[in-house]
Amino acid sequence: MSRVVVIGAGVIGLWCALELRDRGADVMVLDRDWPGAGCSSGNAGWIVPSLSGPLPGPGLRSRALRWAILPTSPLHVSLRADGALLRWMWQFWMRCNERDYARGFDAIARLHADSQSLYAAAHDGGLEFELHRAGLLLLFLSRSEYHHARDDLARLTAYGYERPDELDGHAVRRVEPAVGPEVIGGILARSDWHVRPESLVAALVDRLAAGGVTIQGAAEVHALEAAGPRAIACRTSAGRVPFDQCVIAAGVWSAPLLRQVGYELPLQAGKGYSMTLSPAPFRVARPLYLAEAKVACTPFRGALRAAGTMDLSGFDARLDRRRVRAMDRAITRFLPAWRPHPGRREWAGMRPVTPDGLPAIGRVPGFDNLFVATGHAMLGVSLAPATARGLSRLVAGEQAPGLAPFDPARFCRGAHRRRAHGPDRKRTHPAAHRSGQGTGGYG
Repeated sequence: MSRVVVIGAGVIGLWCALELRDRGADVMVLDRDWPGAGCSSGNAGWIVPSLSGPLPGPGLRSRALRWAILPTSPLHVSLRADGALLRWMWQFWMRCNERDYARGFDAIARLHADSQSLYAAAHDGGLEFELHRAGLLLLFLSRSEYHHARDDLARLTAYGYERPDELDGHAVRRVEPAVGPEVIGGILARSDWHVRPESLVAALVDRLAAGGVTIQGAAEVHALEAAGPRAIACRTSAGRVPFDQCVIAAGVWSAPLLRQVGYELPLQAGKGYSMTLSPAPFRVARPLYLAEAKVACTPFRGALRAAGTMDLSGFDARLDRRRVRAMDRAITRFLPAWRPHPGRREWAGMRPVTPDGLPAIGRVPGFDNLFVATGHAMLGVSLAPATARGLSRLVAGEQAPGLAPFDPARFCRGAHRRRAHGPDRKRTHPAAHRSGQGTGGYG
């Protein structure tokens, strides 16, 4: 039985551990905090094939230039003397075209199909978490946003999804009375689901514990050891942990870990925010996507959560009050009854974002037994089961054709490559940053 260490106890890492355990591996999960302490604790919990488009898309260049300099816009860049950020922004900029967008959409939509079937099987098989299959209602203040989303959603019919319903403003308010008069229309995507992410993390932890998987919190990874083309151990604040194989699913902290072994993964921390009101101040029957605001509103049992924005501010998890106030103002245009509540829980977390908008899932270039699963941006929850299923196949030495578009090797051109070394030469790589953070976003 092989010993597999998973670094990162967010939804991605926990689901990878579950798949590996089900294949008979002896699994250990390490995290610098506790399970779900990163983005998995505050995201919207969406499982959304309808939002399969990668972040860089046609038409985004002009809007991104306007948004980037405004600290209250949906997308903000904290400009700083950072060569990695500038390279990332240039790569992102070059991906804002129809060809790359269509390819990315196809890859993510196919992964979504696998993810939904795995969610259904897990829930029906006794994994107890809060799951709703109520669809997603996209809301619009302008015709231009409406038409863009309608064209995008039309792509989904090629993957077997039900054609969304188009609603005018009056029809929107009939199905969701809390929606305000500024909303001119909506699109109801019936195929989308959502979960309460905290309940999903708790369910995965319970299932892993019952299966004999050790989950060790407060275990900050300080160094990775390698001998030839194999990683052999990691050194943590709790001691040295040897392994046969290792999966790095540490969200934004995956990049500094991988840098230790010579692989430069272009990740940026896209900080997102959420506010959770409990009890909910008004009722909505299903998740709402506030298109112009880029905000997700999700109803849970006894609560309502709003989540959104993308703040490229580096490794900084501090909550910016300006961003929270801007979200409040934007939400009230769609939902006039939204009010700041003194007892609400406010949260900020760092999503891992690649310049092409696709996660990095697969074997780390140059290594036989080191794997990575990160870069899911706002689709961590949405794509977690399919990511884990495919990665577990790769760890077992099998083929996973659906993961080909997400191969980490696509970033090797021009990257800092691992230095050559003898097969019997042990190397220890000190950590540049702390590691073990989870992932998340809309879902």
